[in-house]
Amino acid sequence: MKLYRVFPYDASAADTDPGGALYVPRPSELGRIANVGLYRELYFSAQPDAAIAEVFGFLYAWYGADFIHANGSPYALASYELDDTIPIFDLDDTALLSSIGIRQPSSVVTRQRATTQAWAKTIFDLGSYAGAKWWSYYSPEWTAYGLWDFSGVRHLGRPDVLSTSHPAVSAAAATIVRQIHPRATSRGRRKP
Repeated sequence: MKLYRVFPYDASAADTDPGGALYVPRPSELGRIANVGLYRELYFSAQPDAAIAEVFGFLYAWYGADFIHANGSPYALASYELDDTIPIFDLDDTALLSSIGIRQPSSVVTRQRATTQAWAKTIFDLGSYAGAKWWSYYSPEWTAYGLWDFSGVRHLGRPDVLSTSHPAVSAAAATIVRQIHPRATSRGRRKP
């Protein structure tokens, strides 16, 4: 299956080095499925525009400068292949949700990290899954993936540097209703 990810890109970096397509950032308590001390995780989407929305959706408008990371690297969209035999916990499956004690599907996409990290730990502790997938906060037609086992992930081709004129950026903005401004600076970066 094909997956997509947006990250700060360094064309000279090896895949697993900072700026590379398979680089795993140091653990942070901010991630939806983060459980520092248990594993490191990477996030992907099943659609390229969904990957863009997951990274930039918190901004009410997108400016050219938004596509440059604070370290000066451009953000890029990379594509990956995930081996179809890799077991992924499907949080859209009500029987699976029930098996880990989730009775309300809203617990899956809540912004409460304590809740999402708790269900992620429960799934990790089962020892049978490489990660989980769920519907995107931004659009239920999009699928988000969080993986703690990347052994079944293969990077495909060269990442595509993003800009305000990139077709996937336009598609994401149209779906989640964001304004695009090609000029370099932005005012009022977060959604009101």
